[in-house]
Amino acid sequence: MWALRKGEHEAAIDIKAVPGIGAEIVLTVDSELRKTRLFRSHEQAELVGAIADMRATFEAKGWA
Repeated sequence: MWALRKGEHEAAIDIKAVPGIGAEIVLTVDSELRKTRLFRSHEQAELVGAIADMRATFEAKGWA
């Protein structure tokens, strides 16, 4: 979905469909899994908000 870089490091957010349940946000830093969160199908607004919040948090720390 997006990737930000700071020096030699990279943080990325990916969205993976979870059939019959919804979607999962996967955060990796330097290709290592850091955090996942599952969103049910009815939580689409929360999913979009979580993606935006995570990106804003990294950008505030100097990631671009």
